[in-house]
Amino acid sequence: MNSRPIKNLTVVFKWRTPNPDFIMETLHSVGGAQCLENPDAVKKWGDVSDWHHAIGTGPFILKDFVSNRSAALVKNPNYWGYDERYPQNKLPYVDRVKYLIIPDNPQ
Repeated sequence: MNSRPIKNLTVVFKWRTPNPDFIMETLHSVGGAQCLENPDAVKKWGDVSDWHHAIGTGPFILKDFVSNRSAALVKNPNYWGYDERYPQNKLPYVDRVKYLIIPDNPQ
C-alpha cells in the first residue's frame, strides 16, 4: 500500500433550519448508497458500494457484513479519539461490536 499525506478535503453544509432527518437524508441517498465518496477510493476501486472498500477514520473498522443479517466491527488501532472525562484513555474501550439486523417483516 502506498503511504502519502491525506488531502485536506472539507464539505460544509449550511441549513436555514436545523432538521436531523433532512441531514441524514442528505448524507445517505435512496437505497443506502453513499452520496459522499472518497475520490481516491473511486479511482482505485470504481465501485465503492462493496463493503470491502469501506474507508473511514472512526473508532471501528468494518470486518464483516452480511446484507440484511449482520455487521461485525473491530477496534480501529489508529483511532484518534480520547475519553473527554478521562483524557488519558484512548477510545474505543471495546474491542469489537456485532450488529444483528432483525427486520420487522422477515421474508
